[in-house]
Amino acid sequence: MKKILVFSALLGFLLAPVAWAEDSSQSRMVSNDVTHELQTYMHQLNELQMDLKTIQSRVSNLEMKPYLDPKGFKRQALKRLMEKKHSEYASLEQRVTELKTRSENKRKS
Repeated sequence: MKKILVFSALLGFLLAPVAWAEDSSQSRMVSNDVTHELQTYMHQLNELQMDLKTIQSRVSNLEMKPYLDPKGFKRQALKRLMEKKHSEYASLEQRVTELKTRSENKRKS
């Protein structure tokens, strides 16, 4: 929870200059679109992070109590799901960084 608050505060700090980069209405509209897109991506990242924590806690619970999953099918399925969520998280983080660099380049030019 603490990480999410710090991350959202950092996001607000980074996005504030983007919203007021230039005076023309078109540039404001573009920057507003970028900020909206960044906010949706950040929301998706937060949801994925919470899902990963939940899945990890379920896996660790099954590892601590093997009698709940004697053949390990549930645990292996959860591990595969966690790998998939990790890859989604990484690709979403990459999109966010690309979007930030693109918005910074537009602001500079």
